[in-house]
Amino acid sequence: MSSSADCTPGGIRGVISHRKLVETWLSRNGRQLEEETHHAILSTTIWATIVSATSLWAWQSDAHLSSMAMIRDAVLEQGEWWRLWSMMLVHADVAHWASNLPLMILFGYWLTQYFGWRLFPCTAFAVAGFAHALVLPSYAGDAQVIGASGLVYLMGGTWLALQFFIQRQHRLGGRLLRVLGVMALLFLPQEYRPHVAERVHMAGLAAGLCLGTFWFLFYRNKFRAAEVWQEVYEEVDELDEWGGSAEQIRERFSREGSASRDDGGA
Repeated sequence: MSSSADCTPGGIRGVISHRKLVETWLSRNGRQLEEETHHAILSTTIWATIVSATSLWAWQSDAHLSSMAMIRDAVLEQGEWWRLWSMMLVHADVAHWASNLPLMILFGYWLTQYFGWRLFPCTAFAVAGFAHALVLPSYAGDAQVIGASGLVYLMGGTWLALQFFIQRQHRLGGRLLRVLGVMALLFLPQEYRPHVAERVHMAGLAAGLCLGTFWFLFYRNKFRAAEVWQEVYEEVDELDEWGGSAEQIRERFSREGSASRDDGGA
């Protein structure tokens, strides 16, 4: 943070400047993201098509649906670990599919556009399976768990964590309130739903917050390098009203600038 105070030849006007964060990795000019946008549209379309086609196939018979479901005994006793991932490709019915697809497309588009296909679908899909494994023992041995909700929650948690760390133009408290508000609005259950796998949802959300934090720390230098800082100038009509010389004013604003430095941390 830098501050300065300058006098006009007449000594009656000073200019005090400070720096302000005006652009981050997530608020870059849209023209800079043209290629990334095309990739995001393609990736999200392919992913939505796979989930839709697989669900349509599974609806043809109960055997198809059961073959893709996460079942504790099948995973732990028969070693069918692939079920931790295949369960995300099918849904119980059209309503179940329709409830997941919009958020999957939205978060998938954002994650791919700003962070690339390595984050979504690759890493996010892989981590979601491990998140399912954490809550698998809590289900009955023959219970069938299906749906992409755990993945959707993970994608949302990842996006919120990355926004929290990257969007430093907002104060820490404001960013925290935004994250908690969106989580409460979109992800936290409002009522008890006996047929909904809430444990899978919460495991996905927690895994997403961890994944987003890790992704930021790993690529922190790249995200910080994209920041654009702008000098903001304020004019003062009378230097005397500040109670000192130009040099004293510089020192005063330097101290105030340091005290008001963004408290964003990482």
